[in-house]
Amino acid sequence: MRILPLFLLLINVSLAQKNEVTFIKYRFVDASVPPDYHRSYTVTATERDWHYTVDSYGTIISDSTKKMTEAWWREIKHAYKKSNLRLGKEREEIGCTGGTQVIIDVNFNEKRQLRLTEARCGGKNTGNLRGNPDLLKAALLRKD
Repeated sequence: MRILPLFLLLINVSLAQKNEVTFIKYRFVDASVPPDYHRSYTVTATERDWHYTVDSYGTIISDSTKKMTEAWWREIKHAYKKSNLRLGKEREEIGCTGGTQVIIDVNFNEKRQLRLTEARCGGKNTGNLRGNPDLLKAALLRKD
């Protein structure tokens, strides 16, 4: 009789570990504007490090790395969960030139298992991203 509760506990621990976020990459690609005004950026976060780069058409303008704190990592994972990011049906092209793009990669237990994309142009969105990526972006880009 004592085996069943232990078995259920092990199943719950296993399921929790299965969906453990271990890496998040948030990439913003700016609209096509002259290089002096074009700013794209990438933020990567793990439980150990935070890395932020800004570029203009591939030329790195800024590159910084910080040690991740336990509290900040918890905040980022909470923001990911609260943002309800998920894979949706691919939205069709909108026939717009220019615009911006967001690409989010999420690893669970060290494997990339989720890639979400969204292009924004002319007040419309395409891509497979569903949820609120701005909540995650705010946690990733918070200022200490």
